[in-house]
Amino acid sequence: MRAIAILFVLSCWIGAAFGAAHLARVVVAAVEQGSVERVSLALDAAGHDWAVVSADGLVVTLAGEAPDDPARRRALDVAVRSFAGEEVRDEVTVLSPDSLRDVPLNVTILRSPELITLVGSGVRLTDDAFAGDPLSLLTALRQYAPDVRIVSLMSGMPATAPDEWDILARSAARIAGQLATGEIRIHEDGLAVTTVSEGQEAAEALRALLTDAAGLPAPLSLSLDIMAPAQPILTYRLVVEKRPGTYRITDCTMPDAESVARLMRLMTSLEMAEDEMPCQIGSGAPDDWIVAAEAVLAALNTISAGDAAVVAQNVTFRADSTVTERRRDAAREALVTALPAGYTLAPLEMLPDAAPDATAPPLRVVLNEVDGVTIDGRLPTPGSDAAMLAYAQAAFGSDRVTVMGEAASSARLADTLSVIEALGQLTEGEASIGAGSVRLTGVGGQPDIADRLEATLSKTLDPSLDVTLAVSYRPDATPAARSELTARICEQRVNEVLQEGQIAFAPSSAVIDEESGRRLDRIAEILLECRSKQIKISGYTDNRGGEEVNLAISTARAESVLDALLRRGIFLDRMVARGYGEADPIADNDTEEGRAANRRIEIRLIGPDE
Repeated sequence: MRAIAILFVLSCWIGAAFGAAHLARVVVAAVEQGSVERVSLALDAAGHDWAVVSADGLVVTLAGEAPDDPARRRALDVAVRSFAGEEVRDEVTVLSPDSLRDVPLNVTILRSPELITLVGSGVRLTDDAFAGDPLSLLTALRQYAPDVRIVSLMSGMPATAPDEWDILARSAARIAGQLATGEIRIHEDGLAVTTVSEGQEAAEALRALLTDAAGLPAPLSLSLDIMAPAQPILTYRLVVEKRPGTYRITDCTMPDAESVARLMRLMTSLEMAEDEMPCQIGSGAPDDWIVAAEAVLAALNTISAGDAAVVAQNVTFRADSTVTERRRDAAREALVTALPAGYTLAPLEMLPDAAPDATAPPLRVVLNEVDGVTIDGRLPTPGSDAAMLAYAQAAFGSDRVTVMGEAASSARLADTLSVIEALGQLTEGEASIGAGSVRLTGVGGQPDIADRLEATLSKTLDPSLDVTLAVSYRPDATPAARSELTARICEQRVNEVLQEGQIAFAPSSAVIDEESGRRLDRIAEILLECRSKQIKISGYTDNRGGEEVNLAISTARAESVLDALLRRGIFLDRMVARGYGEADPIADNDTEEGRAANRRIEIRLIGPDE
């Protein structure tokens, strides 16, 4: 009897043990299956459908044949972020070189002051590239640019290097060592270099320096494209005065010489053109700027006398008192119809019968780091104050501009705008603008700030004015308006593109669709003009799907946009990509429209601490 009892107890223990073991196996299998499904879904969403996932307890193994080494690294990163276990093992292989024999050589060096980025495909750029060859590209870059960080985003696809590879690599590295910014493209027949330079003399000196640095023997060729950098303009403006039989453009900014020529052709057709136009050329033009300028000139041509000002996207239009009411109304109606979307036309005003009082006090503008800009006084002609205020607010921020005093000054609108433009390049300063003179004092952070302002004001101020300039250099001084405005305008223009349509991806993936690729072309053009800030790319999803999967999808999509902008010439050291999953919704996730709005990419210009 005792033996039977003992056997019964033992059988219970053994049964319990087997049951527990079976239950444990079931639980482990469920955990493993869940891990595989979660990681596989995240990888598929990120476009890594080649990856094969397996699990052994709390260890996930990633296998499969990656198209290139960066894809392998990105897939591992996705797996690590989406797996909460102990370890992700890497058993991924890279696509066999035998299948890549037709891959053309495509190597580009993107140079910025503190970073060299390698992009392209066709040559494996690792430390053991072309073993035994001391002149591989990385080795040469480390030799000629030893203090610059180097980041390789090459595809890692190996191919047969051209016979002249060592010469091309060494020449490209020497040029990279001489440049501060630019692009060097290596192709089988030589090098193509694109960079910028200040002025014609500097461009010729740089051309000689780079040609000597390249030292390419025939038949290899060197193509140099050295461009003058487009100077960002605080706020675009056009000021035109028309009197019977005469006209005068007193202030003008245009994005390029072609736009100036287009405006001159219009003026010629309207029989109101001169041989030259005092237009300053620079980047940062509002959308459809030339269209707005043409609309204003065409409207002025319908009346005998008047003036108009376009400041940013604010338009004022005034008719002389001799113009009939019917003609004034017709001119305004024509202008409203012709102005592009986004431009605001102020109420139509009449020009005063009498000229402004030349004995009136000057307009005083003060800039300091604490209070921003204070304008003391008013412009003498109706409507000009609105244009002046809009310009100052666009340059320094609406919360940093104060207007005080009611007395009319003797300052002209065009001269006032030019002086505000100049103040934007200073850290602190003071200006006095009168009927016959302008005085500008202050402190700037560029060694040649006085020469720069003198050259700018000589082109934009009325030549009859007596100009006094007393500006000093201080190394730690920074422009009060330039970098902040450039960033603000840049972000605004990027958002305008995104408002036309979001960056779209294939379902549950990070592959950018064709139309969004064209939208990124436009965004890249804007960002290339705005170099003062870092760029933050943020990805978001709706609330469908798991939180971890949504985080992985949003991160992959933000990184995909970063890669797309990198291919379009935006330097890597300016960009950071982050995914936030379903966080921070901007619409209701209970509707399809709301979910579509929440699936978005945001692009912001940020400071170093953001």
